[in-house]
Amino acid sequence: MTEMKKKSLENLVKTNGLDLTVNIPESVVVSRQKVRYRSIGSNLSQITFELSNGESWVAPQSSYLKFKVTSSGGDIDFTNDGGAWELFSTVRFIHNSGTELAHDKHRSRYQYARGRTEKTVSWKDVVGIMAGVNSTLVDGVTQTFHVPLNMLCSLFDSEMKYCPSYILAGGRFELERESASNLQGTATSFAFEDVELVMDELVLADDVINAMNSLSAKGDLVWKSYSYEEQLVNASGNQVSLQLSKSLGRVYEVLLTTQTDTSTRPEGNGGGASVWETSQFRINNTYFPAQECTDVKQRYLQHYDARHADGEIFDYTFTDYGTTTVVKQTLERNQVLPKSTSGAHLSSSSSLQFYGKLAVAPSANRIVTMWAIHCKMITPYGNQKVIVEM
Repeated sequence: MTEMKKKSLENLVKTNGLDLTVNIPESVVVSRQKVRYRSIGSNLSQITFELSNGESWVAPQSSYLKFKVTSSGGDIDFTNDGGAWELFSTVRFIHNSGTELAHDKHRSRYQYARGRTEKTVSWKDVVGIMAGVNSTLVDGVTQTFHVPLNMLCSLFDSEMKYCPSYILAGGRFELERESASNLQGTATSFAFEDVELVMDELVLADDVINAMNSLSAKGDLVWKSYSYEEQLVNASGNQVSLQLSKSLGRVYEVLLTTQTDTSTRPEGNGGGASVWETSQFRINNTYFPAQECTDVKQRYLQHYDARHADGEIFDYTFTDYGTTTVVKQTLERNQVLPKSTSGAHLSSSSSLQFYGKLAVAPSANRIVTMWAIHCKMITPYGNQKVIVEM
């Protein structure tokens, strides 16, 4: 059959709706269910979960922490894009071998600064509302919240859809409570009840499990998540400088905020975006941006560039940005490649530096915090051992 006749026949088949779609005879997933874990122990300052030793994989995007909470002595304020994740200060996940896969300090501060400028209006209205975004926890009134795991822990902050059982099975998930004095509002304390970790677990077909076991045994199965390293300084004058010296592999983004106390809100009392007169980041002899930033609109465009490079919707307006002190800078990267394989290399012999000038010298010490966001690669060897690479 000539190529022309073949093409004509294909068009005729499609026009008359005679083309067929053949279904795959066997699904990759045998079953899927929401598995609930209850917290163990009675430690008032820490909530702990121990996961089962199964072969289920987990979908982090549809897994969450569910709990009831009641404030005392006043309200807790989650307005201005806050949320119930602010009730937790430090989060850890420990592999069954004892290796620490995540240790997120000041997670609520980081997530507030990042989430406020990244989460879309539709996310806040659909997913965020379940996590208490823009709500108020009224004194004495018990409310229920569902907080997505990727908002709570860096291990689950990933572009990958399903986390392997080799990483999670038999693991330990720990969350430390935030102090009520660090929350927005007048509450003097708060109490949890009915705390559950709800995991969206999938059981794979036997042949798929066998293939995954083979990959894991050879070290060819990798889970990529996005973690951060924090550096802060108390600035007493106009000039501000920070330096982070640590081997982190590829850093794809830097986030910086200011605040006048240790509350969970990085910029609620910081004075807005105009608080910075100049700002610039540096790794060795490379500057980001190339020219020192002296304009609020330019800093806003840096936010846009960072979100555009990720291929995500950006609906954070310039007016909204004017109420924050967040400075975000995407580092040198190839937009064709995913975040995990692009960015600027930060080794033990180099350092990430920030130089900035405050428009007005603070009347009291101002806390400036910088987060270097990088990819963490976790390679499981069966259920017995994991190797973590920054």
